[in-house]
Amino acid sequence: MKYRSENDKCYGAAGMAIGLNILDAEDVYSGVSIDADGLDCVHLLPEFLIADQLTADVCEGWKKSVRHFHIAMGLVIADRVSRKMVHDRGVVDRKMHNQMLSAMVKEGKSLCSLEHDEVEEVFEKYFQHMVRVFSNATVRDAISQLASLLQERRSLTNTEVEELLTELSII
Repeated sequence: MKYRSENDKCYGAAGMAIGLNILDAEDVYSGVSIDADGLDCVHLLPEFLIADQLTADVCEGWKKSVRHFHIAMGLVIADRVSRKMVHDRGVVDRKMHNQMLSAMVKEGKSLCSLEHDEVEEVFEKYFQHMVRVFSNATVRDAISQLASLLQERRSLTNTEVEELLTELSII
């Protein structure tokens, strides 16, 4: 992911933090920082990252890899949608949608041997949900506040993110 500025990056990181809550995956990260790049802005817990390596059952390991991919896909969508809709005050057009979908289909095939339709089904569900949630004025305000805090502090813990979202009645 390429960011145009540090402020743009803050909105992407804030979107990803809220995106994890949308995906019911707020328990897989310890914090968020703008001193990292792309998906690395979200500090995923080691237990989450290595969980599939600890599984002796091949099928169970594949399911965990698919879950990791789904969460990464959700993070990419949340980043892009947050930056476009909240930071830029724009709309996500068909071109951006198709670019993300194409990239996710390639990643899904490469990482998990998923077929186009398997990736597209989950992508569309996540994409539509993120656009709907990020259209909400209260959520937009929360993203802006998280982005401002990130710009000021450079990083936030999971607990700090959760406290702000609770304070704003987002969760």
